[in-house]
Amino acid sequence: MTILTLINNNLSMDIDTDGGRIVSFKLNGHESLVQEGIQVGSTFWPAPQSLWGWPPPKVLDADEYQIIEHSVDKIVLLSQLDPGLNVQVEKTLIKFGESIQVQYKLINRSDKAINMAAWEISRLEGGVTFYDSTDELEPQSTLAIEQVGATQWYDYQPQNFDVTYNVLETPKPYLKVVLWNEYRLDDQILSEHLKALSKQHPKEQSVLGFKQIKQNQRFDFKPNLFIHDPDVFKIFGNGSSGWLANANNGLLMIKSFDKVVKADVSVGESEIEIYAHHDADQAYIEIEQQSKFVEIAANDSFVWPVNWSLLELKSSQKAQSGNEALVELVKSHLKL
Repeated sequence: MTILTLINNNLSMDIDTDGGRIVSFKLNGHESLVQEGIQVGSTFWPAPQSLWGWPPPKVLDADEYQIIEHSVDKIVLLSQLDPGLNVQVEKTLIKFGESIQVQYKLINRSDKAINMAAWEISRLEGGVTFYDSTDELEPQSTLAIEQVGATQWYDYQPQNFDVTYNVLETPKPYLKVVLWNEYRLDDQILSEHLKALSKQHPKEQSVLGFKQIKQNQRFDFKPNLFIHDPDVFKIFGNGSSGWLANANNGLLMIKSFDKVVKADVSVGESEIEIYAHHDADQAYIEIEQQSKFVEIAANDSFVWPVNWSLLELKSSQKAQSGNEALVELVKSHLKL
């Protein structure tokens, strides 16, 4: 484990060579990321999740990254090769105006094109998370948002989880699996996915699905195969304006990125995702965003920059849903 730090005026960001994980993001010494518990800091995965199932690829999420460059102005880390996905991930931290920019590079080390997206996952203690959008949530969402004007809000209240947790009373059914043939997965990966599928559905349905996939046909599930996982509390949203913000503990975190139209989002995923951990004794949320789903040519790469900002909140700028002052602060900072 080696911790490297990039400082931009009163901002600091620490990244650990173990997993290439961002483990700290502070303003004037005030921390914004989760430091202790079952999940900490901020990580990066290829999307969609159907490419690797669970847990995340260890090489990209936990194993040691090589230090390529380390200076007062720039940090560059490179993962080892993930043998299942045939990719390496390079993470670059640079000063960017009043922010710190994190550049994620997906490097295709195979001799053929691959298709995937970039996905950043940041763990925070809670607070209110919001982004501009008027799109309906995706059907796999199991949490509700509060729509106020053009902004969608989610207020995480772990201490009152069992009583007031904002779970949809009747979650829309969704599929735990997607159309694997969209990604031309090899037999071994398909087999692993279908093992998981067979635990959820009758064996004959899994066999049917496998045959259809092998024939490069679309596997359309019937309504009676739609399922809902009651243990996953998550928002899947699209149509953002290219930013995602969280207000908590006197800080406003803003992440800005290239916005993605719904047609370019990975199957089974969304541009904006918010996960709420349901154990009040291990409370945290994940604020996540994804890039467009792209084809990366053989021995080529795809770079996705995300700008991280932290602002101090005044006493009048309450961390509560519907507070337009927070939205205005975001837009003023991003000069929108």
